[in-house]
Parts: sequence; C-alpha cells; structure tokens
Amino acid sequence: MVEVLLRPFVEVVANPARLVLGTPSFEVEIAPECSGYEGVGCARIRHGVAVVLEAGWPLSQALLLLPVACSPIWF
Repeated sequence: MVEVLLRPFVEVVANPARLVLGTPSFEVEIAPECSGYEGVGCARIRHGVAVVLEAGWPLSQALLLLPVACSPIWF
C-alpha cells in the first residue's frame, strides 16, 4: 500500500518478500515489529477507557470512535 501511495511522487523500489522499501539510492528494511499492531492496540485501549469514563456519549458514537481511531494507523 505504501508503494502505491508513493509511486506518483518518487521512483519506488519495493521487495515485499524482504520487506524492503525505498528509492534507487536509499532503501529501508521494515522490521515485523514495526507493523502497527502496537499502535492499534494502544488506540483501542485508550478509546475503550474513554468510552467507559465518558458516560455522556451516545453508544453509537462511542462504538464508532474505535474504528475511526484505528483506521489512520493502517494508512
């Protein structure tokens, strides 16, 4: 997905098998630990606590907050 987003702006070199992304002069290897799972988990915990503590929110808005908070992390 990152390759598709960057391609209109720069020449992208990508090797999904090795998790390498970059330009012809600079490459970065993306470690599996940097996949974003921790960020999604932290956002879910934080917003879950906020839903519990903010009793004044309507339930539909509170439940919508979790996917809205987690989707930008994947992009």
